[in-house]
Amino acid sequence: MVNQFRLILITLCTGTDSAANPKDLLIDLEKRKGKKEWVCPGQLAFVLKRSEDPSIIQRALSLVPAIGKESLATSVADFTSLISVLAKRGMLNDAFKVFHEMTEVNEVRPNTVTFNALIDGCARYTTIHSSYKHPPTTHHYYRHHHHRHHNI
Repeated sequence: MVNQFRLILITLCTGTDSAANPKDLLIDLEKRKGKKEWVCPGQLAFVLKRSEDPSIIQRALSLVPAIGKESLATSVADFTSLISVLAKRGMLNDAFKVFHEMTEVNEVRPNTVTFNALIDGCARYTTIHSSYKHPPTTHHYYRHHHHRHHNI
């Protein structure tokens, strides 16, 4: 039932029936980016979760900067879904880049599930590649944001 709901939601977000095929959905998302329209992080998670093709994975990751700050699609659940898929694949650098995109660029506040996804990825894959110039941490997020939300 949940997967059916997710397919319906993705179909409604994209306006197409390509939700069943990750490659078709990716093509639709790339068209959206070309038109300067927003891209939903949940849609990218769907593509990444259902594809093993490295070229599709890289194409999907190239769309992360197209996630729209103004759209309703930038929910913590969608970002967390994308972070979780990346962490489970061992793509920790990309997971932390999405975390940065989520918190700093889109100003979406992470929740416990978001942090658990990152921790789970770190526990599974202990080596973070040196391609990330600054060690990915959540300390930066809390140093700058925690004081604003301590009374929530």
